[in-house]
Amino acid sequence: MIAIQGLLTKTALFLRLKFSLNKVQINYFRISHKTKRVKPFFKVVFTFLFTITILQSAFAQFYQGSQLSFGKNRVQYNDFYWTFYRFKNYDVYNYVGGKELATYVAEQAQNEMDAMERTLDYRSMSRFQIVVFNKLSDLKQTNIGLELDDQAYNIGGMTKVIGNKVLIYFDGNHQHLQEQIRAGMARALLDQLFYGGNIRERLQASILLNLPQWYTQGLVTYLAKGWTTEDDNKLRDYIMTENKPVLNKLIERDEVFAGQSLWHYIITTYGEASLSNLVYMTRINRSLESGFVFVLGVRLKQLSADWLSYHTKKYQEFEKNKLPIVATPLKIKERNKLIYQVKSDPFGNRVSYVTNKRGRYKVKIADVKTGKRICADKGGYVSLTTENDCSFPITAWHPSGKILAIVKEQKGNIILNLFNTETKKPDLSEIMSFSKILSMTYSPDGSKLLMSAVQKGQSDIYVFNLRGRNFDQVTNDVYDDLYPQYDITGSRIIFSSNRSNDTLGVDIKQNPSQNNLDLFIEDLYNREGNLLRITHSPENETFPAMSDSLRITYLSDKNGVINRFVSEMDSAISFIDTTEHYRYFFRHYALTNSNRNILEQDFSARKNKFTELAVNNGRYRIFLKDNMPFDKSKTFDLTYSSQSVFKPKPEVVKSKPEETQARIVTSEPSQKKDSTAIDVGNYVFQSEFKSKKKKEEPIENKSVTTDTVKTIQEQVNLQPDSNEVELTPDSAIFRMPKQRNYDISFSSDYILTQLDNSLFNTTYQPYTGGAVYFDPGMNALFKIGMSDLMNDYKISGAFRIGFDFNSNEYMLMIESLKKRIDKQILFSRQSKLFSVSDLDVLRTHTYNLKYSGKYPFSEISAIKGTIDMRMDKSIYVATEKAQLEKSDIIDYWASIKAEYIFDNTINKALNLYNGTRFKIFAEMFRKINRPEKMVYIIGADFRHYIKVHRQIIWANRLSASTSLGKQKLIYYLGSQDNVIVPGNNFNDEISVDKNEEYVFQTLASPMRGFKQNIRNGSSFALFNSELRIPVFQYLLNRPIRSDLIRNFQAVVFFDAGTAWSGTSPFSNTNGLNEEVIGGGGSNPVTVTVIKQIQPVVGAYGFGFRSRVFGYFIRADWGFGIDDRQVQKPLFNLALGLDF
Repeated sequence: MIAIQGLLTKTALFLRLKFSLNKVQINYFRISHKTKRVKPFFKVVFTFLFTITILQSAFAQFYQGSQLSFGKNRVQYNDFYWTFYRFKNYDVYNYVGGKELATYVAEQAQNEMDAMERTLDYRSMSRFQIVVFNKLSDLKQTNIGLELDDQAYNIGGMTKVIGNKVLIYFDGNHQHLQEQIRAGMARALLDQLFYGGNIRERLQASILLNLPQWYTQGLVTYLAKGWTTEDDNKLRDYIMTENKPVLNKLIERDEVFAGQSLWHYIITTYGEASLSNLVYMTRINRSLESGFVFVLGVRLKQLSADWLSYHTKKYQEFEKNKLPIVATPLKIKERNKLIYQVKSDPFGNRVSYVTNKRGRYKVKIADVKTGKRICADKGGYVSLTTENDCSFPITAWHPSGKILAIVKEQKGNIILNLFNTETKKPDLSEIMSFSKILSMTYSPDGSKLLMSAVQKGQSDIYVFNLRGRNFDQVTNDVYDDLYPQYDITGSRIIFSSNRSNDTLGVDIKQNPSQNNLDLFIEDLYNREGNLLRITHSPENETFPAMSDSLRITYLSDKNGVINRFVSEMDSAISFIDTTEHYRYFFRHYALTNSNRNILEQDFSARKNKFTELAVNNGRYRIFLKDNMPFDKSKTFDLTYSSQSVFKPKPEVVKSKPEETQARIVTSEPSQKKDSTAIDVGNYVFQSEFKSKKKKEEPIENKSVTTDTVKTIQEQVNLQPDSNEVELTPDSAIFRMPKQRNYDISFSSDYILTQLDNSLFNTTYQPYTGGAVYFDPGMNALFKIGMSDLMNDYKISGAFRIGFDFNSNEYMLMIESLKKRIDKQILFSRQSKLFSVSDLDVLRTHTYNLKYSGKYPFSEISAIKGTIDMRMDKSIYVATEKAQLEKSDIIDYWASIKAEYIFDNTINKALNLYNGTRFKIFAEMFRKINRPEKMVYIIGADFRHYIKVHRQIIWANRLSASTSLGKQKLIYYLGSQDNVIVPGNNFNDEISVDKNEEYVFQTLASPMRGFKQNIRNGSSFALFNSELRIPVFQYLLNRPIRSDLIRNFQAVVFFDAGTAWSGTSPFSNTNGLNEEVIGGGGSNPVTVTVIKQIQPVVGAYGFGFRSRVFGYFIRADWGFGIDDRQVQKPLFNLALGLDF
């Protein structure tokens, strides 16, 4: 007995002794011993984690630690039947209803491509695929650009095959369409320039050249649209209101806009030749900094300081004679949301507006006096991978003030909601015949809706009869007709248009559109084919409203800020014959001289009030103002300021700024065309780029003034400068080729050649019979992905070879993302060699065939089901004769899985996220050759990322899983994923519960400060929390040139969790609390020691991360806490991103 007691540790609670001799069993006896009590704190922690395990009942399959797949979706409501037109250098794809758009885009594309090649001094040798969508809601359904591969934790070795797809959509404004064409061309050319070439150049670029978004996307945006009034207003608001308006802080808020502003400053200061030279030097040297030093002669640090100094002085001078908006804003609490469609009811008592946050919109009605708000409509879904659609919903108040009309797009259809403000009930119906409705207003009697709508690729004006559900088309040409409003009588309409002629139905080739919007009036009851022109200027005039019988108010960006103007109509006798002939003209006056843009205005004629929307100090403000009696002495003389900004449009010769001529009106309708209309030029496009013509010389370098980027305008060739176009020998009449059907063909998407130390993670490992988890060690992974043009069908294949040549994997995956349900077939083969004892070495082959289907509810959530067939074949390696006599072990399994996936995270930077992602799952395995063997597994993984301050992120993860039934899955808790150092990363001192029948094994991680298997069992619960600090991004107030420095992060972490067998880690049935001694060989005595070790372990520590040669490297020092004892620090060096 004394000998037995010597075996007991201080933690022993009970001792159970069994003798077995000659098949006679003697009853055991119990010895009490001093024990340690478990602290209540750990019980609370465990109880919380265990509750999560049971209640959440699910999450992602933990095939290997924390490396789980999440991802976004695309929801396809409609089938698109694609056709295309083939040209020499590009193809234009369209579907039903988009032929007219495709024709327009095709005609513009060659000219834009030639101009962009000259701007970048680079000639593309590849064919472009231009995919045209009728509207943004259709584009949001495409799979193009969606990354559907499982979460790539190891990011090194990826070489993307540069594609030339240009995606564009029509929002009713051809100027925006033109900008999209330029942006697509610029993006494709820059990708080719930086990452194109042969395979060697692509590999070098993928490793050595990692350009930030502010550089690439900022340049693309600048090349597409230059620098507009809206851009200047946004930057001015930031510079003048921010405490420390440094460039790096702007990059945090809006990286693309910050880059656009920096490129605008570079071209303005150093000239247009610097653009192509900068791009060339960056490409040659594979360095961001060297490009700025060699071309501009300044480092990036000094350039960002010069950017701030330049804009600070410019805006301080600009605002000297400007006035702030003087009015009390409406009390609304809408933070971090876009606001638009601001309208006041006819009595000025309520204001409606739309809020939009990442695609989720709400239509709200606010009481002006009390500020009380109600929600009239809501919809949409969070959109993180595509552009947010702020073109809907659109609203209009009924003259009675009892109904708010709301037009929205839902599953590709246009829905009209007549919301009753008294009963708070909607009246929904579908509006047919239109692709999109851009704006609308009620007629004075409330029976009709005056609309600007898109049909067959052009935006025209329609009068929609609410009773008969029919419409009357007012305009019918390719010009953009926007913002229509009735006059006071309801007999005439005022609208904005980019037409250069005041005659309806003219040929656009003879009278090309302008790149700005002027105002026109059309008489609904006397449609003679001619319009009455109100304005004729190079600026944009929008949001017109008839303030009285003689005056029209509108918004104009005449002096670089969008202000309210008024046009006053007057007349004079032109000549007299048998009757008097009058000449009507308009005088224009500025009613405001604001320092911030008025984004929208709405006029309530009954109460004579204006509603305005503006942005000040980074926040949207809604103002209500009285329409004061017109007083010419209180107007402002807003001449075109020298501080105004570049707009990508031509200079249009106009009449006197204060007066616009109109046509002569006599007693009989005049058929004359607008005598004052100016033909600003005709497009003559080359259908082909001469293959043998000499490369064009760069345009002569000219210094750029502070108010314009004229040289870039000349390069992009937005519009000819005169009405006449000289026909050169290269010029040709544009003709559309034969329309072709789109047939599916595949091309490469990416090539992956990677050093790795993990598996494909498609399944659990077979249980090896002891505490042994197979780690493949360093290996070489090769993978290639292919897809069709629309990314509806994907094929990917991969193989992995271990450096010891004892393990390998193969994988083939086919995906169909067409229609609503995404389908996937995956076949994989895994081979591994490992020791299970001193004598036994197993070579195991695992074959998997999976079929899965995913049904997306939205871009961020989906359910997924999988059917899996699996075969495990284990062969004993002949190390001795005894192993030769052992039979192979073959197991056949069938399984079904179901999971719910949610992911609304935004990737702010490498390894830095905002938002939430989680997965809930349940799966069942059944052994086919032994049907009584079944395994049930449920689990959950929840991750939440919180912005602490600027770029600092607090990442939290809660995960738990359990296996049910007689057969179990064992979880080995400890260490982290993809560990390189230490090499021997498994703790074999912790035994496995012999009372459980395990059939599979996997990891539960991270638990830093320990090796794998600090705890094991059929259930686990784990909490991880870490603070991620991008040190240099946070401390430096300038863009960072080095990829290693830019992505360098310091982390502080805390981990806590446990793994157990039995009902509870604190129960006697937990295998951790039993230790079996003896019973082997000739020893007839088996001693089972019942211990009570603290089951919950924890760890804390710190680490550093960064990207080195394309690989994300993690270095951590963890201090483990086991049984309330702090362990020595354990150093881990690992590959891949954090959870």
